[in-house]
Amino acid sequence: MVSSRRVSDFLVDVPNLAGIAISIMLGYVLPTILMSLPAPSIIDYDLKQWLMTFWQFFPVWVSVVQGIVSYLLPRFGEASGASNTHMVRSMRVLYAGLLTTAGIGQASTMALMATSKFFPGLFAPEFVGVFNPSKVFLPIATSPSTKMPSIGAGALLLLQYDQLIGSTAMCLWSTILFVNTYRNGVTNQSVVVMIVGGIIMMALTGPLGYATACIWARDELIIAEMEIDGKKVQ
Repeated sequence: MVSSRRVSDFLVDVPNLAGIAISIMLGYVLPTILMSLPAPSIIDYDLKQWLMTFWQFFPVWVSVVQGIVSYLLPRFGEASGASNTHMVRSMRVLYAGLLTTAGIGQASTMALMATSKFFPGLFAPEFVGVFNPSKVFLPIATSPSTKMPSIGAGALLLLQYDQLIGSTAMCLWSTILFVNTYRNGVTNQSVVVMIVGGIIMMALTGPLGYATACIWARDELIIAEMEIDGKKVQ
């Protein structure tokens, strides 16, 4: 658990910040889009299976792209020793971009589920009810003896449990990280504000947006403390 309250421990060089955005787009978002292309209307089933396999290794692709971009950007004129002010500005742009991306994804998902619920006639009969929130977000109880009706159903269940466990861990980690930094200023009123704000962020931006908001708030708190103490972020 990070306990330092020094700004220098939370700022990242601008090339690394830019690399994060680029690596997520190329290493995760792009493979996700390619994997989601419908088959066989746009791609054949063999290619779709290959793309799904390729997507499984997205942490590797993100790390590789991040390393390449972070290495190349300073050599194209980006100063790796940028001022703290510049790094803070870039950090805020990155966090805002992550929140926007998470919000778009969450809004798209909720809009699809609402359309399925209130306008079922827009969907083919076999897809009516498929996008019910309980079926999308909540995996069915399973055991080693549970038999799946198809490979697709098994893959969906695996992804649902992966999403549920990963999102829960990420939200708990980011919440504890923020509370650990903010603990000296915790009051009953602030707890209520954090809970209500957390619920709103979760509804609007999903788990990723919530975690991003917690970490961003943590960073801003530390930066504000340094400015109050007269240590300008320069």
